[in-house]
Amino acid sequence: LQTEQEGMQLAHEIKTRYLEAVLVFVTNHIDFGPQAFEVNAFRYIPKCMLKEKINEAYDYILPRIAQIDQRSYVIESPEGLERILYKNIIYITKDGKYINIALRLVTSVDNPEYKNSIITAVGENEK
Repeated sequence: LQTEQEGMQLAHEIKTRYLEAVLVFVTNHIDFGPQAFEVNAFRYIPKCMLKEKINEAYDYILPRIAQIDQRSYVIESPEGLERILYKNIIYITKDGKYINIALRLVTSVDNPEYKNSIITAVGENEK
């Protein structure tokens, strides 16, 4: 980025698209610190303090990202309650008293039984 103002504009755009993005500013310009609050920046680290502060930032950020990544939607199916990670859901549609959940293509580390599938479940208020 050419200027700090461009960095703030980029931060606003990121937060518009990804509300849970964790932003850390690393800069020589302390005067932009108050603007970082407008985008809910996690940290605003002066470059001269980067070595001392970056590990502290990572120690907080990584568990938070992992927690966000594990949020899920729970459905009742004939097999019982099933947990579907939000990150695996492409879309959900309603069909009468049922919902259809289209899931993304999973990798070998994900649950293979849901690979390229649409799950149909009875809506909670329509049983």
